[in-house]
Amino acid sequence: MSELAPSMASQGHGFVRKGLNSVVEKFFKHVELPLIRRGLDFASLGATSGFAVPFFSVDGEETWARTKISYVQYGTGPRMWAQVIEPMQEEDVQGVVVFTHGGGFVATDAPVYMHSLDHLVRRGFVVVGVEFPLAPDAPFPICEFAILQAIQLISKTWSAACSGPYGLVLLGESAGGSLALTLAARLTNPACLEELKQAGKRAGLPASTLEAANGPLPSVTSVVSLSGMLSRRLCVGADAMSTAFRALFRWYEPTGQELATFEDLLEKGLVKKMPRTMLGCGSDDFLVQHSVRTAKLMQQQALPVQLEIYKNCSHGFTSFATIISSTSGLWLPQAKQFAVDFLAFATDSPKMALKTRPFCSWSQRLRCLIRDVRCVILLSSVASFITVGNSSLFLMLVYLARKLLARMQLSLTTGTNSSLQHKVRRWVADSLAVGSAPSIVSRLALFGASMGKTGSH
Repeated sequence: MSELAPSMASQGHGFVRKGLNSVVEKFFKHVELPLIRRGLDFASLGATSGFAVPFFSVDGEETWARTKISYVQYGTGPRMWAQVIEPMQEEDVQGVVVFTHGGGFVATDAPVYMHSLDHLVRRGFVVVGVEFPLAPDAPFPICEFAILQAIQLISKTWSAACSGPYGLVLLGESAGGSLALTLAARLTNPACLEELKQAGKRAGLPASTLEAANGPLPSVTSVVSLSGMLSRRLCVGADAMSTAFRALFRWYEPTGQELATFEDLLEKGLVKKMPRTMLGCGSDDFLVQHSVRTAKLMQQQALPVQLEIYKNCSHGFTSFATIISSTSGLWLPQAKQFAVDFLAFATDSPKMALKTRPFCSWSQRLRCLIRDVRCVILLSSVASFITVGNSSLFLMLVYLARKLLARMQLSLTTGTNSSLQHKVRRWVADSLAVGSAPSIVSRLALFGASMGKTGSH
């Protein structure tokens, strides 16, 4: 028994932990996630409207300088549109970057990130930020088919650019980094594409959706994954981070059986070739070990890969490096370095330093400061919306819990009183049946004494 006791105790703790994780996951899915989405929609609106676009880009020029912005619809379903940033002059176009945003497959929008990519437009790229259907409403493989549909439209609309010197480049961050690598493998390896088609059929997707994987597909020149969620090994562990990743991957790929990540395809031996591949990650990012492991797996299979680790940088450092433009920023030097590395890699040319950030006049400093205040207001509003929303819901739950407890106590009291009244009536009836007044008094006295003992306990 003593040997079994620890095992039984650990099983009990495991059941408790599993139950708590289930409650936390459901709360996040039905309460927190909608709040986060609404807050990020607000941030996306601010970025799209220009209310909180950083004054300077990572290359030192004003955001959206010498660019034009438009939007295209690539499908009829929800979130099937893209934001397009192009050079002002068509003759300047040398290639296309298709960007897939992060957000754990469940949140955010492309416009939140696009300010960190506009410097690519001034160097000859058309940058297309693709929106795609989000889990858990649209689990795998819906988003991959949607992005394939977007890539087909992009390759037709900007066919000359895709055939230019820089070609078609897939770029993604976080969950988008995983999608970029996976789709590059699908577009390069027939076996990977066939696996996607079969997954679509198993999911019961309509023929119109599956059509995105048929017909002539464009070739990818290079692919870049920044802080990519590349592995299901993120889900292994009992810590809060692993629990969160388990929820995200379960919402994204509910069966747990499909080859939904780039690492899945690698380990199954389906990836025989890849376009030139660059993996980037911050040294302080919780995903850095998985980027290193993926790079090693690719090297073992003689696949072209370049790994770049950015010192003292956390997850999403490139997106936040220029949010506050009037100061140099903690991550700005490494964000600039990533821009240098990306441009050298995507254009297959030597690395060239980006320009330093200029402050030419006091009026420019003032404009920069005003825009920073806008960014702070927007970020504070989003953070407050999510925090206050969660706090309000928490207080509401506490209030409801207190009301439920009060009702339970009232029910218990009422039930107890009813039981006591029943006992009194029964004892009185018994005494009357005997016909002795003293017996009634004695029984009531005994009853009062017993209640006194019960109350003292």
